[in-house]
Amino acid sequence: MLDAAAFEARCGIAAGAASRLRFMAVVFDVAHIGAVGKILAENAIDHHLRGDSVVVPAVPGQGAHFIFREKA
Repeated sequence: MLDAAAFEARCGIAAGAASRLRFMAVVFDVAHIGAVGKILAENAIDHHLRGDSVVVPAVPGQGAHFIFREKA
């Protein structure tokens, strides 16, 4: 779990207003991060690189940000 400031620093996404507990993101470990970025780009899915992760911002109906990172 991360506090709002740590989440924003790590993921580059605003955490929003404070509350006691909220669901912000789902983290997926993947075999090839480059393949994930390629698939997202080919399908015009908004995403950005943040450190060693690919971040897909939440959209209406999705409910959480998706974060992909390469499994070591």
